[in-house]
Amino acid sequence: MSAFVCAWAPCFRLQAAAGIWPAAPAVAIAREGPLELVASANRAARQAGVHTGMAAAQALGRCPGLQLHPVDAAAEQRLSQQLRAGCGRFSPRVQMLGGDTALLDFAGLAGLQGSPEALAERIQREFAACGLRLQVAVGAHPAAALLAARAGGRLTQQLPIELLAEVRELTHAFAAPEEVAEALALLRRWGVRSLGELAALPESGVAARLGRLGTELQRLARGEAGGVLAPPPEPEPALEASMSFDPPLRDLETLKAAVAHALGELALKLEQRDLVVEAMRLHLALERQPPAAFERRLAVPARAARALAEQLGLALDQNPPRAPVTGFALALECGQPRRIQVRMFASTPPDREKLPKLLGMLAEMFEGRVGSPRLLDTHRPQAFVMEAFTPPEEEAAPRATPRPMLALRLYRPPRPLPPGAAILRRAGPWRSAGEWWNSGAKPWSCDAWDAEVRSEPSAEGERETHLVRLLHDRTQGAWYILGRYD
Repeated sequence: MSAFVCAWAPCFRLQAAAGIWPAAPAVAIAREGPLELVASANRAARQAGVHTGMAAAQALGRCPGLQLHPVDAAAEQRLSQQLRAGCGRFSPRVQMLGGDTALLDFAGLAGLQGSPEALAERIQREFAACGLRLQVAVGAHPAAALLAARAGGRLTQQLPIELLAEVRELTHAFAAPEEVAEALALLRRWGVRSLGELAALPESGVAARLGRLGTELQRLARGEAGGVLAPPPEPEPALEASMSFDPPLRDLETLKAAVAHALGELALKLEQRDLVVEAMRLHLALERQPPAAFERRLAVPARAARALAEQLGLALDQNPPRAPVTGFALALECGQPRRIQVRMFASTPPDREKLPKLLGMLAEMFEGRVGSPRLLDTHRPQAFVMEAFTPPEEEAAPRATPRPMLALRLYRPPRPLPPGAAILRRAGPWRSAGEWWNSGAKPWSCDAWDAEVRSEPSAEGERETHLVRLLHDRTQGAWYILGRYD
């Protein structure tokens, strides 16, 4: 289940102007023309009758001991940056709503931060130590978390609908503040006074009477809202480069150098945009011949120009152009880099960026025999095929210490049973047979045994006893040792 954490700084302008959370009645004063008006007031000042928009002289008349703090725009900007940077330490996906509210996406953070409630308490505690007072709440949707933070930490059905007028970060997308206030006043005259009552109304009736404004307010009352967090970035376009040659190139090494030069220029753009290359496509225009195409998909995304050039160089070495090259077009398929923290007590892992080069060199040395084995869905013992090797997406978690058990070390190929070996005892057989119905395949019929075998005497006259897996080939009448148990 997804969760979101919202951190809101109440009386933000007053906290920035005063530098601390004042316990006594206090306000932040902003000058508008010849007047000084209250821009923000704490709870003690509001209880004394002071509210936002009131003249400073009138506020002092209602509360003689009122503290006045001039609005400080620079301090507000520093406080907002402090809130953004501090919340960024807890979640990689943070969106600021105005300067006083930070919304954090909790997806994927349970293993690192614990529960979202624990994260909310940690945020509130750490910022309180820095002198910034926050109201932090958790919700299943971004709107629910924001409303709960404004309500004091918990979203309940008994909260007044006037709370929806205070979350302009959510309502500005579909209505002006005056329209929201008018719709809420109309709902209150109809007897709808709480968020729970608004959420329980029939959607069709709300839409018929208030239109889109009513349905959006009802969604907010239910704690739902779309488009609050910034959407994921659009897929990065492919980076491209091209070059023409006159006269045409006939030397392969010169062509590889030109491709490497183009990759070097594209590598600068990769650094600037913080991208990595997942695949490369190279199209060669040949003289009086159809164009040749090369594609290299990297097992591990990389951005180093030298590593990318080596990959395309291997592709060109394996299939050189059949005619002089008049030009080429290079396209890079890019993506966002994955940053994985290595386990603290693990040994240093191998450099994953060198894996594509290693696989390319092994493919040249052992053509058709490089990859990962995959068992076939057949009854033939140990039948498998080789597939392209793909590294795991992330490092496997450390396993608990396994219980002691026997391990069978297979011999490839199986070893013939020595004539002088003695079988002391055995268990089985486990019979298998197949492909007798297929005229184009080689049928097999064999029995497998677990046996305790005593070897033939050595030069010193000693004989060893081993626990092995035996195979009796019934088609040939021969005995083999498949493997040895440790």
